[in-house]
Amino acid sequence: TRDGKMVGTPFYVSPEQALGGKIDSRSDLYSLGILLYEMLEGKRPFTGENSIKIMMAHVNQPVPLLSQRWDVINDVLAPLLAKNPDDRFSSGREVVEALYGLYPDDVPVALLDY
Repeated sequence: TRDGKMVGTPFYVSPEQALGGKIDSRSDLYSLGILLYEMLEGKRPFTGENSIKIMMAHVNQPVPLLSQRWDVINDVLAPLLAKNPDDRFSSGREVVEALYGLYPDDVPVALLDY
């Protein structure tokens, strides 16, 4: 990759990446949130007629909430999909810990040992 060059699929880019800003691991966590939403709801949270409109949806549209069936996971999804990277989890470990807090019997404790 080079400065000023976009890499990635518009459906999964973070707002800062869509705006050509500085990205770090929190951008990957945003993409993880998009995947989590898509896996649970069976659809992408942000769509559009072309790449620019899709990326601007990441920047401008409100963070989507999961349907009532998955409501408890919104406590993890909302920080993953925060528009401001400073409002997101700072590491994958924090995401695993948050999921473990919701589902202590379903998230393998070994994931917390890395």
